[in-house]
Amino acid sequence: MVMQVSVKTFDKDTMQREYVKFISCAHADLRTAPEFVEQHLKVWSWLETHVLANDIKRWVLVTETGEVVGHLAAVPQFYWINGHRIAAHTMTDFSVLPRYGFHALSLVRSYFRSVQNSVISDQEEEAVRILRRLGVVEVGTQQFALKALDVSTNSLAKVLGVSDSLLVPASIPRLLGTVLQVVDKALINTTQNGLKVEVLEDFDESFDELFEGVVAVVPCIGEKNAMSLRWHYGPDSPLAPVTVLGVRGAEGLLGYAVLKVTQMAPKAGFLLDLMTLPGRHDVAQALCKEAICRFRRAAAHTIRYWYLESVTGPQLKDLRHLGFLTRKQEKNALLVKLADRDMHETACNAANWSFGGADLGASCVGGFQPAR
Repeated sequence: MVMQVSVKTFDKDTMQREYVKFISCAHADLRTAPEFVEQHLKVWSWLETHVLANDIKRWVLVTETGEVVGHLAAVPQFYWINGHRIAAHTMTDFSVLPRYGFHALSLVRSYFRSVQNSVISDQEEEAVRILRRLGVVEVGTQQFALKALDVSTNSLAKVLGVSDSLLVPASIPRLLGTVLQVVDKALINTTQNGLKVEVLEDFDESFDELFEGVVAVVPCIGEKNAMSLRWHYGPDSPLAPVTVLGVRGAEGLLGYAVLKVTQMAPKAGFLLDLMTLPGRHDVAQALCKEAICRFRRAAAHTIRYWYLESVTGPQLKDLRHLGFLTRKQEKNALLVKLADRDMHETACNAANWSFGGADLGASCVGGFQPAR
């Protein structure tokens, strides 16, 4: 018999222990569940250092005996819409134990009763359908681009999503791996555009100038000035350590990319963030090429990149030229609901957005993508 449950505002002092039990149970299928829970709590400690932390909202489903069986959070971030700075929330860390799934809608309703502006990225089709029914508009789709760097039998199986037993003997993947390296080198060397990519040690004022140049042209973007980037990728971030690449020119900083390599085997390379001055696809291409070289030297098996094609990032044809494959079965819907009518209308056009994989500060909860 399913117990009666109620939605309550999360109180860290009295509910943290039950919340930890819930997270452990909800992710018990993970081989690294204890480490996952520890990282999960670190992410929440980090989110509580954001300048808008006082506006974080969290709800839990609680049984009659005080057991937490569901959770949903609303985490705020600054956005620039039509040249105006606003705060908007995103839904994250949303999960409900299976036997209480019927009550998930109660958590979502609590969210929309409490927030004015929402920018949400979600890949669950059922969740997207619910959000649409509640007045949220699906703006566009964040694509998942994947590039294989190591085509050994195991890694190739994971990239292709097939069983190891269906693949060829190990000697052939090794040969293919050598060929792939040669092809990558040829693609990079034959399409050089004269731009110099360097490693940047700090998010200095040149990042502010770049962001101002982007905001002057792009109607909708999450705030990515020097201060917000230091918070998102600095030493206290759960994403640290990262490598920041940049391209400078006569106009100053033309663009940057943020790279992360996971240390658990097999290593994966994440292109967490990439932004250029509007229209500088040549800069985006140069950053992607250098990222490929660095991920290969770091012995990453794959490169993973979530993106919404825009004037501040790489074009799809350039990604494909460099060997990235888009996986249609893996995509995130970008959804918005803003209180101001004019801002909402602007934000409902995907062409008005610059939106990357890590543009939501809460995307670290549960991993590198918005959690569910």
